[in-house]
Amino acid sequence: MSTKERNNLTSASEAAKSFYQMEPGRCVHQSLYAIGLSHLKSNIKKETVCIKRAGDVNLKMNAGASTLRALRPVGSVNWMETNDAIAADIVVESELTTGGITLGTVTKQDIQETYGSAATSEYRPFISNVETTQKKTSRLLRNRIHHLCDVNFFLSPAPRAEASRVTIHVTVGPGCEKDPVYQPALVFWDTEKEVWVHIDEGCNEILSANFSSGVYSSMICPDFNNAVRKKRDASIELESPTHYSLVKIGKTFINYPPKIVSKTLDITEDVIADFTLETEDPEDDTLVYNIVDEPENLQCNITSDGNLRCKAIEDDFYGEDDVTVEVTETDLPAFEQPMSHTKQLKLVIHGTPDKTERFFFDSNETFYAEKRPSFRHTILVNANRSSTHYAGRIVLADVDGGEIFFPFPRFSALGDAAFSLKRLTNTSNIPLANYTTRRYRSVQAYDIEFEYSPDLQGNMTLDFIARNADDIYTPGVTIDVYVMENPCIHGQCHHPILGYDACEDPARSRSFSGFECVCEPGYIGDWCQIEIDECQSSSCSSMYDCEDLVNGYQCNINIPKLLAVIVCPLIALIVLVYVIVKLRDIKLSRSSIRRIFVRGARQKYVVGLMEDSGRQIGDNRPAASSGIHVDDKDDVSSDNDVAKIWQHNPTYDDMSQFTANPLFLPAGNSPPPHHANFATFKGVQEKPKPFSQMELNDLSGERMRPIQPRQSDVPNHRFDVTMLAEPSETSVSTSRPSSVTSVGQIPKPGPKVTIPLHRPDEFDNMIEQMKTDACLTDVQT
Repeated sequence: MSTKERNNLTSASEAAKSFYQMEPGRCVHQSLYAIGLSHLKSNIKKETVCIKRAGDVNLKMNAGASTLRALRPVGSVNWMETNDAIAADIVVESELTTGGITLGTVTKQDIQETYGSAATSEYRPFISNVETTQKKTSRLLRNRIHHLCDVNFFLSPAPRAEASRVTIHVTVGPGCEKDPVYQPALVFWDTEKEVWVHIDEGCNEILSANFSSGVYSSMICPDFNNAVRKKRDASIELESPTHYSLVKIGKTFINYPPKIVSKTLDITEDVIADFTLETEDPEDDTLVYNIVDEPENLQCNITSDGNLRCKAIEDDFYGEDDVTVEVTETDLPAFEQPMSHTKQLKLVIHGTPDKTERFFFDSNETFYAEKRPSFRHTILVNANRSSTHYAGRIVLADVDGGEIFFPFPRFSALGDAAFSLKRLTNTSNIPLANYTTRRYRSVQAYDIEFEYSPDLQGNMTLDFIARNADDIYTPGVTIDVYVMENPCIHGQCHHPILGYDACEDPARSRSFSGFECVCEPGYIGDWCQIEIDECQSSSCSSMYDCEDLVNGYQCNINIPKLLAVIVCPLIALIVLVYVIVKLRDIKLSRSSIRRIFVRGARQKYVVGLMEDSGRQIGDNRPAASSGIHVDDKDDVSSDNDVAKIWQHNPTYDDMSQFTANPLFLPAGNSPPPHHANFATFKGVQEKPKPFSQMELNDLSGERMRPIQPRQSDVPNHRFDVTMLAEPSETSVSTSRPSSVTSVGQIPKPGPKVTIPLHRPDEFDNMIEQMKTDACLTDVQT
């Protein structure tokens, strides 16, 4: 059908004339192909048909005019092309460079029509009902359309158009004027996005209105309005028809923060959960989601469109956890700062009943994993050994927390045998983590012990099973205990043919017939009941005692004997040393004549023996003088004494029985033998008188008063006696002369020394010994 034929259908409606049921201003490209028997085709005709109604106007490029102008008079729905100054509702000025454009009014009937094409199911009409779709706007217009101004028209390329500029002027009617809050705006329907877009979007993000004298003016922006700017020049290409409408919008850009509505997310144990978070945004902004804080026991991730997926990190986890999610606006104008909302969501993982697992540790702590429906363990023990036996430990474990188990044991006893189940209060030291990777929140353990008489043999069985609070039974455990007959006290069971392995047959719990005992070293007898006494053949010496051991002996030293052997010789040695020392002391005391101590007087005497001619008497005496010097160190004389002085003292030449020192003649005794040559000493019957005070030493001056001896009483051998101090009852002070004095001189006393006293008889013995050593004899007169 040609355009002329369609236009001549005056009796038909405008919709009926539209053969394709399309909007006015739409252009259709038609192609006619001829296909032969060989399936070859050829395009024999091409034609583009643009739907144009009687009231529409088509502007084509005119070489004589640079600007084409079309308008719609006030109160009319028809368009006209004119440059005259006519009152109009809409004026379109176009500077076309190629092709033409079609302008027409979109009536209410056009808005209510349903358009489509049989050529495609995805057909999208460019005419939209602004009353029903005014919420579908671009982000700049979101929630800003306040009022519809009832001005609708379309602009369509026919069939193509290029222009350097397209300006639209619209007269604003009552109710749509600009005020401090609202302003008029020309919007168009974006067919691709199916939203209303402001005519200035893409060129100006601040939607200002060029409003003057009641007329709103605007230009088509090449980045939108279904137009594309040409690359080589400033012209724009109109690609598809566009529906324009005049509305009243708010001046301020509206934006409110988004909000996360979801609060609690329910998850089933061991199930991967997917959630679409429920959010709200008054402007329906595009939102992006991200996780701020991860949950502790779950692994969660979220997509940009709000799909949250969570999975428990550990199997069989249940309980509660938290995840913090943030939602942020996007696709906002550059001048607007995106807003966000953060919220903590509660994740509730609902547990499901899990099976309770049962584990077993034997007496050697060997681990036995779960076996269903029951696990059987056999124990072989020998009789005559012990009355108790630890069988092992049963462990009940469940991944769910707070589980309570109720044990149900059943025991087949042997005689008076019994068993005990001891529940452990602390299960943290059970090393389940060494054998399984699962985390058990409920663990309950029992130690099993059997008690029986040592003389029993046979079999006893314990069956164990438990039930939890959900009336779910755990896997069972069966423990068989065989008490084997074993008469071998200190030995092992042995089979003469099959060896030791045959003794592990539970049949031995009934009889020992056919078996024998192999004794441990150190025992003999049929049942290995006799211990061998190895001390009977020991080789321990007399100093050791033999201790009998199992399969051996040990020689232990006898402590009393050892002490006797050590102490007795030591005591004998001490006694011997003591005797030797005492004998030496006696010998030294007898041979020492270098010191003379007198009891009861502090006097020091120097006694010398000389012949009349002055020749030395003895081996070690000087030839010119004789005397004995007493050392002041101690009472023991030494042959190494330096000061040995022999000196003749003429003072004692005339000494008589009355002038002699009374210490030489103890009362009631005869004079010493070496004084026998003194005639005046013979026959002394009474105690001689002591010296007078003047004759004794003066303590203060330490001076001596010489005694005048009688010449007739002087014997052939003279004695020199010097008194140095007054007599005392307990001791005698002695002094060493500083130098040798000549005959008749009194030596000066030296420092005083205390000399121990001697009895008179000891003094006599010492004088006799001195005479004997010097080969002296008493001279009778």
